[in-house]
Amino acid sequence: MAMYIVDRLEESLAVIEVTEDNDRTHYATVPCSELPTNVQEGDLLTYEENVWAVDVQATMARREKLKQRFLKLGK
Repeated sequence: MAMYIVDRLEESLAVIEVTEDNDRTHYATVPCSELPTNVQEGDLLTYEENVWAVDVQATMARREKLKQRFLKLGK
C-alpha cells in the first residue's frame, strides 16, 4: 500500500509525496477540493474508493518520531 504525505499546499492544489510499495517516491498534485477541509502540510493520507482521508494516528506518530529526531540533534 502506498504512503501519501502532504508536502505542501499551493492555492487550489496540494503537492503529495507518494511512496510506493517498492520505496520509489514521486510527487503528484491533487486539487484541494478533493481533500478533507482540515488537511495540513505533513499529514499522512489514505486513498480508498476514490476518497482521500487524513490518517490521524499515523500523522501523530510520524510527527512525534520527527520531533524526537530533532531533539536528538539538539544534544
